Amino acid sequence: MGWSLGGNIVVNALAEQGPDHHGPAHLDGGVALCATHCLTRTARQYDEHWPMRHLYDPHVLRNLKKMLEPAMPFYRSGPVPSAVAADAVAVDHQRIASATRIRDIDEALIRRMFGYSSVEEYYHQASCSRRLADVTVPLLLISAADDPMT
Repeated sequence: MGWSLGGNIVVNALAEQGPDHHGPAHLDGGVALCATHCLTRTARQYDEHWPMRHLYDPHVLRNLKKMLEPAMPFYRSGPVPSAVAADAVAVDHQRIASATRIRDIDEALIRRMFGYSSVEEYYHQASCSRRLADVTVPLLLISAADDPMT
């Protein structure tokens, strides 16, 4: 079960295990509550809706920066191991420190660590909406019709 971005992760994990239910963890089903189905749309909502831009985004950003603070000396020291490739990647530690939006963190760290050429590519590839048809086990999706995150 996952909530918000965690719901997106649950759906993607179910899609990745394929019809034979093989993968890192065999899952017989899942629940995604208020999942961010399309990260591109969610990012656009951050830009277009005052509560998202001025309340939600700064709140989440503050927490992200707190979580990343212990790793900042590691990021400052030079290229770091990639999460998906053998090559090390350069993390933009200055952009992390000066970030004013979640998107800044996605650009400075996330897309680089996971080998995406741009934030837009990361948002597209990580969105579970494009992979729903690949889920072959029971999946319960619950979202409000007017939820700006979904």
